Amino acid sequence: MNEEKTAVSVTLVGNPDTGKTAVFTGLTGIPQNTESRHDKTEAKTQGKFFMNHQTYLLTLFPDACFPVTCSEAEKSAWEKDCPQKTQMILMTCDAARLERDLNLLKKIISQDFIKDNNIPLVLCINFCDESEKKGIEIDLRLLEDVLQIPVLGFCSRCPSSLNQIRQAMIDAGEQNFNYDCLDFCPRQLARETIRSARF
Repeated sequence: MNEEKTAVSVTLVGNPDTGKTAVFTGLTGIPQNTESRHDKTEAKTQGKFFMNHQTYLLTLFPDACFPVTCSEAEKSAWEKDCPQKTQMILMTCDAARLERDLNLLKKIISQDFIKDNNIPLVLCINFCDESEKKGIEIDLRLLEDVLQIPVLGFCSRCPSSLNQIRQAMIDAGEQNFNYDCLDFCPRQLARETIRSARF
């Protein structure tokens, strides 16, 4: 049987500097170069990994093709190239920039293909450890309750976090997702989920 046809297609998305490349490298073993110190993805990259008796094809999607601020041409590229083949989405975000990343999340789950096919989405919040040192604590359970998707905090430099992501992907594949009634204000939700902060 052709492996390409049986592999679960997963798209990895996120704003720049949220740890996408670290997650991609950690899951696939394929190192990625980034511009200077920034986690900026310029080209679509693919790699495979195997877990729980299943092959996964992971696509690291370019920053420029995100539907949140892109042109109509780039939005068409997103809709044509990404969702039609995607069976699951991994999204990374920065705990210190939660409102910005929730805006991107809202744009992604508003895509027709994502809603119509109830594509599973796992939200991975990076830099939780660094945010806690700055007095910022994210209420992950509240986020999960409001968004009705798996939400986990992780550290892109910690191997144990990759195991959390792998398990979340396995669990998400067995859950039912429905975005039809999901509506939230990114700014308000970000404020409500910050347990404590030092401004």
